Amino acid sequence: IPILIEKNKAQLYLDMALTALDMKITKTELRTGEFKPKTWTMAYEKGCQDFLRDLGRFKRDPLWEVIIDVARR
Repeated sequence: IPILIEKNKAQLYLDMALTALDMKITKTELRTGEFKPKTWTMAYEKGCQDFLRDLGRFKRDPLWEVIIDVARR
């Protein structure tokens, strides 16, 4: 069965996932959209709390879950 994905959306998700992994956000946090207080503190210190909120909106998106599973840093 072929699986259709939106290439641009997949690339955006990959870029965001790799950025998040560089920030030491765990794959579990990315998958669930539930971030530890330590992660929120880091986000506020770096001024990227909006980025963290955006990541939280992707939970339960099947494409996001696949990207998180295959992303490596």
